[in-house]
Amino acid sequence: MAVILPANDAIYQIAQCFLLLSYVQVNILFLRVVLCFGSLFFAIWCGVSLPGISVDGVVYNVIFGFINFVQAIFLAREMLPIKFTPEQQQMYKTLFGSFLTPYQFKLLLNHGRRRKIRKLNSVLSQEGNPFSMIALVVEKDPTAVFIVEKDGVKLNELSLYNWIGMPEYTEYLEAKKLAEGKSVDGDILNRVTHKLMTDDAPVAFWVWEVEVFSRQTNWPVFSPSRFSKVCVCLSLTMLSLMGVLDSKRSCVKDSFSPTNMVS
Repeated sequence: MAVILPANDAIYQIAQCFLLLSYVQVNILFLRVVLCFGSLFFAIWCGVSLPGISVDGVVYNVIFGFINFVQAIFLAREMLPIKFTPEQQQMYKTLFGSFLTPYQFKLLLNHGRRRKIRKLNSVLSQEGNPFSMIALVVEKDPTAVFIVEKDGVKLNELSLYNWIGMPEYTEYLEAKKLAEGKSVDGDILNRVTHKLMTDDAPVAFWVWEVEVFSRQTNWPVFSPSRFSKVCVCLSLTMLSLMGVLDSKRSCVKDSFSPTNMVS
């Protein structure tokens, strides 16, 4: 016949309440925070409320709480208000707001630089030179004439928020794919020349090196994906340690068994 045990103490009930709250959370940040507190109380319960200390219960819940705590930090950092200049705000609203969060847009800006030209015949990119960057026109004087030129013939005039280097970048990606991820710098040449045809009429660009868009190593070293791999390694290590401890416990138990005592 099944035996009905009495209810567990208040620490256990609090831990279960946090677990219950996690099932109704819609906001992923609140979900991580609630799970973090739930793991904390479960770890306390395993270490204090049981007749003995449940080492594996404490360790696993500490690991779970640590994982959720770090993930909550990542999420909170992305949700913090980010200050942009009026120019950057307009860039985000016009081009990037539909597919990048403000935090992602800030990362993109951090990997680029602002450049301005104002003198007559100033060249941003020269036809035939190795392709190395893409640029976006972010400021243009009303009197400025910034042209696209090929073989000395004017093809087009650029305006605000026009991209520079996108055809070459597409070719770069195709060449990089064929090269199986190896560097193809110098193999792709600029197809056209971008030149300023007016004097003292500035044009400003936001410029990114092409490698920023093709190498993941330019992003933060301690990324969430790498953190997940670290957590998996920690969990596997704890499983191995628990197996070793369990085997040693069995050996000790066998050595004090009645059969061994009699012999």
